[in-house]
Amino acid sequence: MGIAVSSEESFRLPEVSHGLAQPASAYTFPVVFRMVRMHMNSCTLKVLSLALFVLGLFGEGFYCFERPTATPDTLIYVSMLEQSTQADFQNAVRDCTTQVPGPHGACESAGSGFAREIMSYSPAEYATFLRFYEVKPLYTWTALLVHRELHLPAFISLRLISSISFIVVGFTILLWLLQSLSIPAACLCSLLIMALPPVVALGKFLLPDAFSTALMLPVIYIVLYRARELGVQLFLLAILPLARPDNILFAGLWGMTLIFRATPDRHQRVLRLAGAAVGYLLLNTILQRFTHALPYAVLFNHSFLSFAPPSTYPQTHLAVRDFLRVTTTLGLKTILLHFALPTLFALFALADPDSCKCLRDLVKVSLSVAFGRVLLYPSPEERYYTWFLIIAAAAAAVMLGLFTSTSGGWFTRADLLAKDQTNSLQTLDGDS
Repeated sequence: MGIAVSSEESFRLPEVSHGLAQPASAYTFPVVFRMVRMHMNSCTLKVLSLALFVLGLFGEGFYCFERPTATPDTLIYVSMLEQSTQADFQNAVRDCTTQVPGPHGACESAGSGFAREIMSYSPAEYATFLRFYEVKPLYTWTALLVHRELHLPAFISLRLISSISFIVVGFTILLWLLQSLSIPAACLCSLLIMALPPVVALGKFLLPDAFSTALMLPVIYIVLYRARELGVQLFLLAILPLARPDNILFAGLWGMTLIFRATPDRHQRVLRLAGAAVGYLLLNTILQRFTHALPYAVLFNHSFLSFAPPSTYPQTHLAVRDFLRVTTTLGLKTILLHFALPTLFALFALADPDSCKCLRDLVKVSLSVAFGRVLLYPSPEERYYTWFLIIAAAAAAVMLGLFTSTSGGWFTRADLLAKDQTNSLQTLDGDS
């Protein structure tokens, strides 16, 4: 005896009872048609989200290329791409207004007192002065490779490296967020992070900051989600100081955290931590000797106290009073101006104590290194701390996806939602 089904009921989607298979009679033609249409709409949304993300990211990268920001330090890097002579620096000062579109305040300031000071150096003093800019070998090697192999002008080479680094940062954030968010949500959050004014400004600077961030974020992604061997993780972290020397703080602290988590035995843990500390100190010494070979007192005095000629470097000393005065004034100013938003993101990412330990360790290390860097090098320029903002914002987005995984919706990945539903069903079955 057949059961009559009304036309209204035939158009309803069959209810899914916790993953149990539905009988074939439940899938009538209207239901199958509606399911196919919903699947097509979902695929269309994913493709559209990815297309808009790529379009927006490349648009921002093109904007960074067309509207770069030059600083007096940029002219030093331009001269280093030629023959690293004072004549090359003078040519960079002369060509700055034609090679850098937009406002030329940096070009004008470099062409005045800064340029006169540098041109007054002897050739030996100028070679010593360039050590301040030879501390990022990976950046200078990449710039030289682009300049000489592609036969591009020096200014164009630096603009290309900064804009490509900006795009690499955007795609890395997307890959990171796709681990816990749906494709539309990951694309939206990634674009919002890349549209933050400090991040856009980072891509516009013709300096190593964007390049260093573009190297740091892929290493973080690989360590978090791809590399499982501790040796591989430590090797990748050891590359970061080649792009920027102060990355040794981040690489060393996070490397020791990874060793601490991966070594359950107490005695073996102490030996590994001691070996890692010695290794990172040795790496820092080697980088210092083979790049700039300038002591910390010279770096601090040159940056914050006096722009002394290189002939006075051997007699330079850092007084404790001067160090405390600069650290308390500029350090407090830097924290008040640039640390509010990233700290807020970091606290949100640390809100759940039961969440992923690796992600929480990353946020804690980033927070500690950012504040520690202010104490060692209290520069008020925001570009020195934009990496902290990006990591904290991405971690907060990942944590938001984990928070919403139990409630469902378009924000969370479908497999994570299904996993949470399965775990809740297993809990209910165990309680019953």
